[in-house]
Amino acid sequence: MSLFTTLRRAVARSELMRAMFDRLGIDSWFSENPARAALLRGAAIRCASCGHERECVAWLDTHQTAEHAPDFCRNRDLAERIRTSIDLRDA
Repeated sequence: MSLFTTLRRAVARSELMRAMFDRLGIDSWFSENPARAALLRGAAIRCASCGHERECVAWLDTHQTAEHAPDFCRNRDLAERIRTSIDLRDA
């Protein structure tokens, strides 16, 4: 795999991750959290190593908003923890 192919794949995966966090309503949480760099790095690694790219694209195409990430999402646990944090903060 060439360097440019690898870079294109990384960019595509980061767009999927951003779209997933946007659909879940948790994307703004990262800008407020001091540990965001480490959390985003871990999330990006999980997303990049996921084998469900087609399922992710299909899910994103059919969900404008959602309370929970799909079961196949490798960042589902992180998304749930962030959602809980947001809910507690806003309560």
